Amino acid sequence: MLLANTGTLRASGATAAKASHRLVAQLLRACATADTPVEPAPEAPQRTELYHAMIRVSRRTAG
Repeated sequence: MLLANTGTLRASGATAAKASHRLVAQLLRACATADTPVEPAPEAPQRTELYHAMIRVSRRTAG
């Protein structure tokens, strides 16, 4: 979980906090038992924000 969150923070740039909060919420929901009340996950970053984050990552790893 920590590695996934670290990757999200590194890749998402300006939307890091928003993406991290959503990832952690989804991971906690996945680990919850059937009788655990869960809150809705935070709103996802916009598609364009995610697109630009993926472009940044691909440029970093290509060089």
